[in-house]
Amino acid sequence: MFRFTHVVILLTILFSAPLRGAEPPYELDFDELQLAVEQLDCIVEPNYDEIVESYLNRYLKSSRKYTAKMLGRASIYFPIFEAYLQSAGLPDDLKYLPIVESALNPTGTSRVGAQGLWQFMPSTAPEFGMVLNTEVDERMDTHLATMGALKYLQKSYERYESWELALASYNAGPGRVNRAIRRARSTKFSRVKRYLPRETRNYVPAFIAATFLMKKYAEYDLEPQEPELDLVLTETMVITEPISFAQINRVTGISIPIIKRLNPSYIHNCIPFKDGGAYLILPKRVVPAMLEYLDIRSIGDQNKSPKSSDKWTIVRETPTLSGKYKRVQMITNTPVSTSEIASALEVSPFLLSKWNPSWRLEDTLQLQTVFYQFEPTQYIHLEQTLWYKLAQISSRPLRVLDTPISLQANSASFGQFKAGIGQSQWFVPAFTLPIRVLFDKFPSLDQSYVYRKNKLQQDDLLQPGQAIRIK
Repeated sequence: MFRFTHVVILLTILFSAPLRGAEPPYELDFDELQLAVEQLDCIVEPNYDEIVESYLNRYLKSSRKYTAKMLGRASIYFPIFEAYLQSAGLPDDLKYLPIVESALNPTGTSRVGAQGLWQFMPSTAPEFGMVLNTEVDERMDTHLATMGALKYLQKSYERYESWELALASYNAGPGRVNRAIRRARSTKFSRVKRYLPRETRNYVPAFIAATFLMKKYAEYDLEPQEPELDLVLTETMVITEPISFAQINRVTGISIPIIKRLNPSYIHNCIPFKDGGAYLILPKRVVPAMLEYLDIRSIGDQNKSPKSSDKWTIVRETPTLSGKYKRVQMITNTPVSTSEIASALEVSPFLLSKWNPSWRLEDTLQLQTVFYQFEPTQYIHLEQTLWYKLAQISSRPLRVLDTPISLQANSASFGQFKAGIGQSQWFVPAFTLPIRVLFDKFPSLDQSYVYRKNKLQQDDLLQPGQAIRIK
């Protein structure tokens, strides 16, 4: 955003040397392609030119393997984009813009320093509520970057009353667009574009190509390389206290690489304290365990099957190969719109259309139409996770030490030291406490013993009431 380079991520990745492995030849009829583009339902005029053709040639022909990976990533991010677009009353097509910006790579960085799905520059990100420091780079936060981008796009559209000009402004900045309008003495993009930088002239055609790809890829025998469902069926919570990825891993059983991929903005694999709370995205099947661990009141009964309705019936539930999810087959009892199904099931319309490729979102399904969705096989609760086992280090009763020990000096505000059976000694923190702070406060503690005995790591946080063996 606001940079003078052309669609950096796509040009450096998509248009670069082909991926390993030969791709089968795929021929395109460019006359038919032009006709299809010109009939495209799009928020900008779907003009077909050499730039559109160049993008589509790579998407649909020369870089099909990479395109399949990018199509798969849409399952992770489009449901989040859709929710914000609907809330803001903005066109659904704007969810295709990050394809142009970043090829849906949340950690992608341009050669001039723009980063994230929406490619914000370090200088502009703070204007839209994103923090950049040694602990976080919120340009890679899916929620915050999306909110910032849509805020900018909405303001631009209100200024120009043209999505072509709003998109051009997102790429080049309002200053360049305003100067081009003055030189063209017009607000029609067809006249203004000749006075814009080359990359900005090509930006709208790139958006047209991305929109065409996402709406028509199945017609060109492209099959998305779908990510695992733990990355797709997710929920977002607000974390109001610091917590490490290692701790989240032990609470939920979700691997740190998956946590990192869903939450790439946290630089040191740790969510720091943030006024108002910080976003944490997790697979929805483990959200109950996380909520229970944080003592957040549950968002409701998580062990629920897909919602029943008098308009459809559940026919069959088939576990996936991993066993963590199930494919639910349903059949309509009466004509019903696809949008009504998506709303009732609380599932992204984009995901439902992927799981049911014959759908179009404006369709009405007829009586006895079969359709599918995916749901967790079960929802994980705290008592089912490894963290619960680690937290119950000893079933022996603990008692407060009758006599002070050297470690207790000035420690009342930190927590209590307690004695167990025999010579064992324990510490119970009074509040959330990084393990390194405990060692700074009490340097005589045997750090290697505490780490080993309690299965802790250097970036872990101790929780109130958690008994830590220190001797």
